[in-house]
Amino acid sequence: MRRGTRNFSPRSRKRGMKRVGHFILIIVCIAGFHELRPTRKNWAQYFGGGFLVLAYMALIIATTAPR
Repeated sequence: MRRGTRNFSPRSRKRGMKRVGHFILIIVCIAGFHELRPTRKNWAQYFGGGFLVLAYMALIIATTAPR
């Protein structure tokens, strides 16, 4: 193997594709919401809901993680 080249396994390529897919999904959701011409209150509700989802996910992880 030449120096400086990388050999990515299929698992790491799949993981990278999932990450890119999630970022695309997030960008498209924000763009679609932006097309609705939301007010500041709507933006606050949008990001507030996102924060609550992340907090709930963290709570699930914290309570179900092996000790």
